[in-house]
Amino acid sequence: MRAFQDGYAKRDPTDLDSFMSRLIAKSDDVLIVGTDAGEWVHGYSATAEFIRADWKGWGDFRFAVDDSIICSSGDVAWVDSIGTVHFKGSERPVRFSAILTRNGTDWLFREIHFQWDDRDPSSADILRSNTYLELVKVALKRVTNRAE
Repeated sequence: MRAFQDGYAKRDPTDLDSFMSRLIAKSDDVLIVGTDAGEWVHGYSATAEFIRADWKGWGDFRFAVDDSIICSSGDVAWVDSIGTVHFKGSERPVRFSAILTRNGTDWLFREIHFQWDDRDPSSADILRSNTYLELVKVALKRVTNRAE
């Protein structure tokens, strides 16, 4: 997970081949589902091109590596996490999930799913205590970012 995050943090296209060989199963059944409609990418080569495009043109994606939920059964693992894509002057929350399979001692991504996690709040959201906690987190984050 840290190696995946490091690749997205560095966003160095010259590192892409190394990133892919270390982390992505070299298979035609690898799948990435992106945030936009129609972003379904199948296969190793198409996955490499998708990631290259992300590194060049998408915002700065960071996910909560230490807070990720990771489970496994035999040679299959699944991961769920949240994160943020930072753009110039704005950011958007995103959900990240993935399925990995074990190849010897290595775990390789077989499916990766990015999903925007923002929506217009409903009137029912106002009644949830969690809504207020999230608002406090957002406010504290903005104050911290301005102080830096």
